[in-house]
Amino acid sequence: MLLALKVAAQDMSGDWHGDLKAGNIEVGFVFTISETEEGLKAVMAIPKRNLRNLAAKQTTFKDGELFIDGSNYGWEYRGTFNKDSNEIEGKFKEGINELPLNLKRGKGVAAKARVRAQEPSRPYPYREEEVVFENDEANVRLAGTLTLPQNVTRPLVAILITGSGPQNRDEEIFGHKPFLVLADHLTRQGIAVLRFDDRGVNESTGDFVGATTEDFATDVM
Repeated sequence: MLLALKVAAQDMSGDWHGDLKAGNIEVGFVFTISETEEGLKAVMAIPKRNLRNLAAKQTTFKDGELFIDGSNYGWEYRGTFNKDSNEIEGKFKEGINELPLNLKRGKGVAAKARVRAQEPSRPYPYREEEVVFENDEANVRLAGTLTLPQNVTRPLVAILITGSGPQNRDEEIFGHKPFLVLADHLTRQGIAVLRFDDRGVNESTGDFVGATTEDFATDVM
C-alpha cells in the first residue's frame, strides 16, 4: 500500500526526453509536463525537426501509468514509471506505427546541428523580416518569415505551402530545410518569398489535426 501511494504521488512535472529509433533513423523527443488547475498538461517538442509547443489533447498519470493523448496531432504516448531507474518505459504511437520510447528526466543534450551544403548562411544579400498575419474567420494567427530582394520595386511574391504533416516555416525534417533553400534561391533572383508555420505549429496558433485541406487553403488566402 505504501509503495502504491508513493507511485501515485510521484511528481511528473518537468521535462522528459528520449530517443526513438527506427532502422538507421534516430529522433529525439522532449515532453514538458506541468500541473495546472485542470490537471496535467503535456507539450511535445522534436528538436531535430525544429517542432515545438505541440500541446497534447489530454495527459493523465494514474497508478504509475502515464498517458499522453496527442491525437490532435495524430500520436499518443503510453508509459510506465519505473521508480528504481526514475525513468518512464513506454511506446510512442503514430498512426499504425508503434515504437519503444523510454524517457528520462531533463531535456537531454541537443545534438549538434549538421550544416548542409545547400543551406544558406547569414548575412544574406536581401532583407529578412519576421511577420504575423491573421485568418480572422478561423481565429488563427500565423507566423512566418518574409524575404525581400534588395533594390527591387514591387517584386513578385511566392508563397511556399507545406505538404502533409505538421510543418514549420522551413518545412524542416531531419536537418533538411527545403523551404529555407527555396526562399533563399528565389529571393536572390529578385522574387520576394513568404513562408510560414502551419496552424498549430511553433509560433502559429490554431488546431492542426482538426483542420481540413480547405481550412489550410484559407490560411494561405
